[in-house]
Amino acid sequence: MKNNQLKERMAAFAASVRKKPYAAAIAAAAVVLAAVLFFVMGPPRIFSGIFRDQTGLAMVQEGRENAVQKDEERRQVLRVYTNDATGVINPAYASSAGDRAVSAVIFEPLMRKNVDGKLEPVLARQVRMAEDGATCTIQLKKNVRFSDGQALTARDAAFSIAAMCVTEEEGSGPYGNIQGVRAFREGAGELPEGIRVTDELTMELAFETPSPDNLRILETKIQERPENLTSGFLPVLQQLSMDGTGTGAYQKVRIRDGSGIRLEANEFYRGKIRDIKAVEFVTYGTYEMGAVIDEQRIDAAFFSAESALFDRFFSAKQFTIYEKPGAGLYYMALNRNNRQLYIPAVRRAIALSIDRDRFAGGNLSAYMVKAEAIGPEDSIYAGSVNMALNKEEAKKLMEEAGGKYGSLKGRLRLPVLAGSKNQEALAKAVKSDLKDIGFDVDIELLDQAAYLQQVYMLQDFDLILSGTGGWDYPSAWDGLAEDMQGLPTACNSNELNEALGELNTAYSEKALTAAWKKAADAAGRQVPVIPLARPKQFLAVSADLSGYRITRYDDFFVNIQDIRVK
Repeated sequence: MKNNQLKERMAAFAASVRKKPYAAAIAAAAVVLAAVLFFVMGPPRIFSGIFRDQTGLAMVQEGRENAVQKDEERRQVLRVYTNDATGVINPAYASSAGDRAVSAVIFEPLMRKNVDGKLEPVLARQVRMAEDGATCTIQLKKNVRFSDGQALTARDAAFSIAAMCVTEEEGSGPYGNIQGVRAFREGAGELPEGIRVTDELTMELAFETPSPDNLRILETKIQERPENLTSGFLPVLQQLSMDGTGTGAYQKVRIRDGSGIRLEANEFYRGKIRDIKAVEFVTYGTYEMGAVIDEQRIDAAFFSAESALFDRFFSAKQFTIYEKPGAGLYYMALNRNNRQLYIPAVRRAIALSIDRDRFAGGNLSAYMVKAEAIGPEDSIYAGSVNMALNKEEAKKLMEEAGGKYGSLKGRLRLPVLAGSKNQEALAKAVKSDLKDIGFDVDIELLDQAAYLQQVYMLQDFDLILSGTGGWDYPSAWDGLAEDMQGLPTACNSNELNEALGELNTAYSEKALTAAWKKAADAAGRQVPVIPLARPKQFLAVSADLSGYRITRYDDFFVNIQDIRVK
């Protein structure tokens, strides 16, 4: 995911340092018993015994059969709540969290990141990226079928990538880097020049510029190429915005206006579908959700810490709560115009003095997990030099820097948005920790207008708290630079610049992993920003369901087919 598509701009700096809702709650399944109380309790006295004993019992039996049927359905149908599934499920158009969740169940990618962040094949059998990063050859797996029974071919993969070329913001991301995209967007050809089908299961991509970001194309979700494409690429694609045929475990059956989307098992799915034979993404008004939870009418829901239903989900005994670090990062930036903060040893001392455990164990723990490195620590990109708490090492660094540069103790100004409880809590934690290494932090509570003026116009600060998204990708370094654009916060380090240069020329996943590790270690020593915490994402799943898998990189519900009913 390109960071410039995901990062939070100036408004994010002025907003609360709280987890943005990545998605609304998701949920599913409820049992409704047939109304047979009249017959269970018996008819009025005026009715004959025959009526009660024959007709009544027959009705009771029918009711019981209906109840059994509904209970069986309840065990086979997963009802997932979302408030932003609009029905735009085609991967080329799906943008809301709800629509993307639905799309991820229907359509599979060429490759997908595993729990460690390494790309693993899904529809692709083999991928070869040229050493110079100019081309990429993709071979598809054999004997894969779409939900209509048609075989997956390279023409389908080419169409799917071309679809992203015309729907992504012009010139952005790896799709804008494919040769001939501009002419294709203007109506030239059936495919961009840089997308070539070489045989039934093989295609080749040619790029304008080599870039590590080009690897993201391998995560493209694949849909079946429509036969009527000759009538014009874009018009046909637009007709598919609420449709499309995929190779995933489930296929769309219908879209109910304003009430939900039903998916049913794909009979041609090559894998095993266990207990869940259908999925319904349903919509309720926010005011209804309390009753929906209480009445156990949903099986799952993803939600944010900011949700008004946060406490209700956690207190509801029928749910198992899953959580994972989000892709964002909350961090503290330092003004390099302060001579003390320009010194790498001082920046690292500040980073090592922060007790991030208070984020995991205090009032911030509900929605944050501590971050001790700029990139994701639990992935193949993790470096060996982090910024974990080490008070003794922090004090030692300050003493050594003081001996070299003179006295470094003094006051630091930290502007904070007034009324943002989370940002204020972070600021107080930083103030307490920095006192241990000789700095007094003055927290300045400002309204939004004053904050923007002081930080962005006057650049009158020593420390600021901020946040950005998309940090699970190496291209996030570019995003950080863009986030800090115009602010005197970036450190000038030959070591870091050299490492980032290698990162920008790493075209294979192996080279990219090595370059990222080197950049991560350089960042740990030079400290361009100080990582504090990452937002959490939450998913509530009915406690009577098992087998659900959650990773940092997965879309929620990507493995519905593996879920079992206890």
